[in-house]
Amino acid sequence: LLEFQFEGPIYPVNPKGGEIGGLKVYPSVEDIPDTVDYAISTVSNRVAPKLVTECARKGVKAIHFCTAGFSETGDEEGARLELELGRVSRDMGIRIIGPNCMGIYCPESRLSF
Repeated sequence: LLEFQFEGPIYPVNPKGGEIGGLKVYPSVEDIPDTVDYAISTVSNRVAPKLVTECARKGVKAIHFCTAGFSETGDEEGARLELELGRVSRDMGIRIIGPNCMGIYCPESRLSF
C-alpha cells in the first residue's frame, strides 16, 4: 500500500501496538479512531472468524484474508473454519475476499496488496 502510494488512511493492527513504516500500530481494530472500509488480514485460520466479528462491529464493509489453512488443505478442521467464516460473514453483514487470497490490484485508487 505504501509502495503504490495509496492515498487513503492506513491503520496497521497488532496486539503489541507500536509503529511500523512511520504509521501508528493499533492494538485492535476496535481501537482505530476512524471508520474503516476495508481490512487486509494475515491472522491464523483459527483467529479469522473472531476477526470478522470484530471488523463487522467496527463497521468494516469487507475483509481480505491472505490466510491459508481452510478447505484447500483437505483438512476437516480447515473446512469447518471456512464454513464458520461464511456463517459469521452472513450473520454480521460483512463481505470476505478469500480466504487464501493472494491480493487485489486497483490501479485507479493505487490500492494494491
